[in-house]
Amino acid sequence: MPIVEFAALGILVVTLVGLLWQPFGTKDWMWTIGAAGIVLAAGLLSIDNAESTLASVSGVLLFLFGVAVVAELSSHAGVFQHAAFVVSSWAKGSQTRLFVWVLALTAFATSIFSLDGAVVVMTPVVIHLARIRGVQLLPLAFTVVFVANCGSLLFPMSNLTNLLAVEQLNWSFFYYTQMMWLPALLVLLTTAVVLWLWFRKDLVARYEPVEPPTSTDPALRKIASVVCAIMLPSFFVAGLVGFGVEWIALGAAFILAVVFLLRGNRAVDVAKTVPWQVLFFVIGLFLVVAAALDSGLSQQVANTMARLSDPGLGGLLGSMGLATLLANLVNNLPAFLIIGPDVVGSQMSAVLVGVNAGPMLTPIGSLATVLWLHLLRRHEVATPSLRSILTLGVVATPPIVLVGTLGVWLTV
Repeated sequence: MPIVEFAALGILVVTLVGLLWQPFGTKDWMWTIGAAGIVLAAGLLSIDNAESTLASVSGVLLFLFGVAVVAELSSHAGVFQHAAFVVSSWAKGSQTRLFVWVLALTAFATSIFSLDGAVVVMTPVVIHLARIRGVQLLPLAFTVVFVANCGSLLFPMSNLTNLLAVEQLNWSFFYYTQMMWLPALLVLLTTAVVLWLWFRKDLVARYEPVEPPTSTDPALRKIASVVCAIMLPSFFVAGLVGFGVEWIALGAAFILAVVFLLRGNRAVDVAKTVPWQVLFFVIGLFLVVAAALDSGLSQQVANTMARLSDPGLGGLLGSMGLATLLANLVNNLPAFLIIGPDVVGSQMSAVLVGVNAGPMLTPIGSLATVLWLHLLRRHEVATPSLRSILTLGVVATPPIVLVGTLGVWLTV
């Protein structure tokens, strides 16, 4: 292996270990930004390639910026607290019914509004639900992130990887859905069963009814609710017509920020809602992966994908497995950018199963998971431990992606 290739891959490995371990109180963004600085300073990634990499993911960064600001401002306005009261009323004191409602609403939001939009909407809702006496946070929080990731196969706009696949293969919206509805359904059903089996002991107790929440500014809550209600279906329409969803997210963030300022809130408080750490983490991660690709990783992946091009079940499982592995190591979007150009025929459906339903083995597997952890920390609740994330990921992910790949095999 050439020294340049070894160095770039070594930096990537050390970065990934640091992300998962986070020794000495370090943050995840420190590792990716630090590694990005090293690959740039060492010449392992040229400035031109860094600029082109960031340009290619600018839509993702703008989308993350917009939806995170909307989530924070809506939370401050009391939107999610009120939504949590409504959902808890529907469940009538049963945590089992509450689990089913959260699962169903997250699946709907993911399919129509994208997995990131679903995480932004549903994570604060379950956080407020967990403040009701007797309601457990972890089952509901894990339900949101698992269903958001695993439920993103159905429509092209549900995940950016789907949109990239549609663009690459020139699939229509309806052809994509025709190819992926069965894998998507099987993946979602398997996810629901696995989560229920894992958390069933935590869902038997009942919780106490709560009074409707009071709002210090009811008008602000209503305005923020309307903005969210308009933003979410707009993602679906944007996916149909090919309009960038990042502009909708940014527009919603701008409107809410202006409304907050007009209602007497300080500009500095609005500025604090910007998810700088998440943005730094994503920027650094993409640059480190780009350096590894430049060093020769892309050619090795191309050779592997060529050997897995057999349209039979074995080839589909291999393609899905490689996509799942890369998604959990370097995030699902970079993984698709690595694999995508070398995909042929029915491989694409198997790869989409891997990068949509497979990234839950590690907490960096998808941007939705990163955003989910960010929201949990912002609300100052007890975030799931790395051990609990890895353990559930190892148990749940294999059956989910295997069933999804079987659905692909039955469809093609």
